[in-house]
Amino acid sequence: VEGVEELRHLTRHAEALVAVGSGTINDSVKYATFLDGKSYCVFPTSAMNAYSAPTASIAEDGFKKSISAHTARGVFYDLEVISGCPPRLISAAFADVVCRTTSQVDWLMAHKLFGRSYDDTPYLLLAYDEGRLLDDAARLHGGEIEPLAVLTRVCALMGIATCFTGSTHFGSMAEHMISHSIDMFAGERHPGSSHGEQVGVATLTVSALQNRILAADRPPVLQATEMPEAALAARFGADRAATMAGQSSGKLLDAATAERINRLWQDDWAGFVAPLRAVMLPLQRLWRGLSEAEAPRTAEELGLDVELYQEVVRIARFTRDRYSILDVAGDSGLLDDFSQSCH
Repeated sequence: VEGVEELRHLTRHAEALVAVGSGTINDSVKYATFLDGKSYCVFPTSAMNAYSAPTASIAEDGFKKSISAHTARGVFYDLEVISGCPPRLISAAFADVVCRTTSQVDWLMAHKLFGRSYDDTPYLLLAYDEGRLLDDAARLHGGEIEPLAVLTRVCALMGIATCFTGSTHFGSMAEHMISHSIDMFAGERHPGSSHGEQVGVATLTVSALQNRILAADRPPVLQATEMPEAALAARFGADRAATMAGQSSGKLLDAATAERINRLWQDDWAGFVAPLRAVMLPLQRLWRGLSEAEAPRTAEELGLDVELYQEVVRIARFTRDRYSILDVAGDSGLLDDFSQSCH
């Protein structure tokens, strides 16, 4: 947020701004012009979904938030320019958008459990390209325009979908909580990995957890949520623990809600998970796609301390008010053991 304020000051005499660059530049210009009531457009130098979205990812007091802003007046993609960006950025863009499957499972599950809003329109649009994107992952670094065009179109659609769904839930659930938590809590142990790279690794983690729980013959048994505010305060400080408690307060289960869900699952677990399984991709297909796109697949490949990643997997659910498979695992006593398998 300090950088945004500096940008507002430096451009105070400008009527409109043009962002030329990638994520941080785009989000900074987007939010600065939103605050100042100015227009902006963007010429991306890499593929990613933030250009066409009306939200900006901004850090304040060490806590990263997705803040409502406004859309660019135009997003001008030149595929020749994008093809010349560092290969690592192309891999990261791919890693950032393969989370469709884990986000959809989480969002649909929250809709079925709590009646929260859900819109499958983004997924119908993305379905046109998702198979080709995964099948052609190995061609992304070959200098060919066609696979890069597919990736760019998927990124653009994921951003645009935020405009008509009114939220980022369709493409930002448990996997994004894990990525944001890495940025918030790693401190000096942060390996310098990008958001997209982290989302790719987290997508594999969340997919593994979803497959473990939702493919089981029997449902987990939920208990009322225990908010570990004291432990979080001891680990990260009272202010940050209080922020996390406030962020997640709307989704914490009381005993009555936990019992209602347990009865629902006991009565028809197979019927509940059937539509969730229908939109899941096999973990191995995601693993293969990320491998062929030359993207990191594990915390070790990110360069992140494994014990830190395991801790992040356990606490990430308390950073946002979005009910996900991390909450199911946490409230059923499965998350601690699962996190130990994450590397």
